[in-house]
Amino acid sequence: MTDVVLWERIEAMRREMPATELRRLPHPRIELYAKMELTNPGGSTKDRAAYWILREAIRRGEITRRTTVVESSSGNFALSLSWLCARLGIQLVPVLDPNVNGATERTLRRTWDRVEKVEGPVGAGGFLLSRLDRVAEVMKEVDHGYWPDQYSNTDGLRGHYELTGAELAAALPRLDYLFVGISTGATIAGLSQRVTRDYAGVSVVAVDVAGSVILGGPPSRRYLPGIGSSIRPPLIDQATITESVIVSEREEVAGCHDLLREHGVLAGGSTGCVYAAINRYFADRQGPAPVVAFLCADGGEPYRNTIYDPAWVDAHHLGPAAGATAASTKGPSMATPVTEWTSPPQDEAEFVSWLDARCAQAPVQCSPKQDGWHVFGYAEAMEVLANPGAFSSATAVDLPEGSAFQLFREGNLSWMDPPRHRQLRGLVSRVFTPRYVAGLAPMIEACVEEYLAAVRGRPRFEYVNDFASPVVATVVARMLGIPSQGQELFRAWSGDLLSLIDPGSKSNSLKQVARRVRLMAAYLHEYLARRRRNPGDDLTSALVRAELDGERLSDDEIIGLIALLLSTGQAATLTLVNAVICLDRHPAAMARLRGDPDLLGPAVEEVMRYRNQTTRVARQSVREATVGGQTIPAGQPVTVWLAAANWDRRVFDRPEVFQLDRSPNPHLALGYGIHFCLGAALARQEIVVALRRLLAQTSHLSVDYEASRLLDPRLIFGASELTVVARWTDEA
Repeated sequence: MTDVVLWERIEAMRREMPATELRRLPHPRIELYAKMELTNPGGSTKDRAAYWILREAIRRGEITRRTTVVESSSGNFALSLSWLCARLGIQLVPVLDPNVNGATERTLRRTWDRVEKVEGPVGAGGFLLSRLDRVAEVMKEVDHGYWPDQYSNTDGLRGHYELTGAELAAALPRLDYLFVGISTGATIAGLSQRVTRDYAGVSVVAVDVAGSVILGGPPSRRYLPGIGSSIRPPLIDQATITESVIVSEREEVAGCHDLLREHGVLAGGSTGCVYAAINRYFADRQGPAPVVAFLCADGGEPYRNTIYDPAWVDAHHLGPAAGATAASTKGPSMATPVTEWTSPPQDEAEFVSWLDARCAQAPVQCSPKQDGWHVFGYAEAMEVLANPGAFSSATAVDLPEGSAFQLFREGNLSWMDPPRHRQLRGLVSRVFTPRYVAGLAPMIEACVEEYLAAVRGRPRFEYVNDFASPVVATVVARMLGIPSQGQELFRAWSGDLLSLIDPGSKSNSLKQVARRVRLMAAYLHEYLARRRRNPGDDLTSALVRAELDGERLSDDEIIGLIALLLSTGQAATLTLVNAVICLDRHPAAMARLRGDPDLLGPAVEEVMRYRNQTTRVARQSVREATVGGQTIPAGQPVTVWLAAANWDRRVFDRPEVFQLDRSPNPHLALGYGIHFCLGAALARQEIVVALRRLLAQTSHLSVDYEASRLLDPRLIFGASELTVVARWTDEA
């Protein structure tokens, strides 16, 4: 039954939450508006979600005047609940963690008798899981407890739909882009549902911070609260996200300072993150200025001792001249001269030592053989990958006219620069959403079981061509709606792509592969025509229907994207291969995984770091740029050695150790910046499912290296053929 007194109080409080100002901010390339949510009574946009959650709980009778509210928060949501609960006359127990701002913690402790603060993280789930565990304990201790559960409570997103989103729509007659920082998912879910209803063709861009797992990146240590999460919140699946941008904490700090210097806005970390994302996104914008909006989600006062304190910024190496992590001050000067150059050896152990030595000598080097620049360091690799304006992907690949491999040119995001990359990725992101990928789980399970059944019982089997490669190729084909006969072609093409990265393979005939690529192009053109006439419930049909700013994908672009999916799917194949190699070489790790399959998630991240399937990527400098203290002139080939960056001792403690539960593990195996792997979430899902089923159905796995073909690590870590010796369990 509704507590009438509380209901009257909460309804009266709604009148005390006037619409926040929509402020025009001058910008050279876009028409930019900031919704000043930092002026809310609680100091942030979290007021809207907190208010609606409490309102609906009171209406349903879940909160009465005897209730104690218990909630986990890194800061802002606790402050919003604090003033609301105080006005309502009910008790609050906030549960915080060590990342909370000192000013926020002091305010809460002055207001409430009981404030809980956890001490340590829980595995890959970080402080969030620690806080949630403590919430559960406190709920058992208090009478009439209520947990708002901001991470999955749909009332929170409704608050942003009814309040924040409605105010935005009333104040802005036109909107082309909305940038939203993500944490619990409530803000972007509510706002995206509202703006896609009220604005035709609007693009919703999710902004996350490096180290957060929400958009599929690996978990790693973060120093600033307010954006990102160590778990994927359920509410994010209710958001309509056009595309996403991941920003480093270094960029977040710079974004806050830029907002203050350029517009006089003292904003919190999440706002600086979003502002940095906007500036990067529109750095090369040409043509008419689009209308862009974002939330100034919270104020900067609680961050005076962190983001706005030069000593804190320097101590955490987040200033403009710093590296990417707190460990980045170790090691040599970034401008260490190169005194001796040696070519990379082919032997794997020698090659890994070569990478380690190169990085230690100087993270950025120019080869005396005039074959361009080489980037070995982690922070320096991030600098190059995050700067497509200076380091182009489009000019790094040159295909002759008439080449069969032109199929991979159109629609290939990997070989594309802004602004076309941004337009095309945005359109594809409307279709290839996290919710869509999550919905593929039953199909992935079925594919894994199908190919596992085919090898089950064999004492020896060829792991690459009989299991790993066909699983990945079949998942891609079925996701695209390819019929069974076409799926056979996809598996054959997948084998062709693997043969291209194995120079010693008998099937490595460029003419033969080119002939099959032309066959692939003809098949896909015919299939696409059929899908245009008779669309289905598959990714191809969704790509045909997708539209952004009134523009649709051409046939060549869709076919190029399909080819890209198949070719980048080899990363999942090779990671499955590398996982078995790593576990074979580290039997204690394999035994631990069998005993605790929940470690598979972090274990896959460590496999990617330890045996980075993509050893290096190519860029071309299109203007002079300084990286790691070295000035790289325009017109130079630049090789970014991802395998070296993932072993950089300034970032990774004892990188030579294969550590299943390594945390943090901010590897670059899936790229960084605008070219971060679009299919990362799909690849991770495939790999974890396949390894979980394989380990569950075997009691022994080992590799017969004499009967296998490992690839040249200077090009790719992996194998084109891997003979696995297996002992199958009775239950299989």
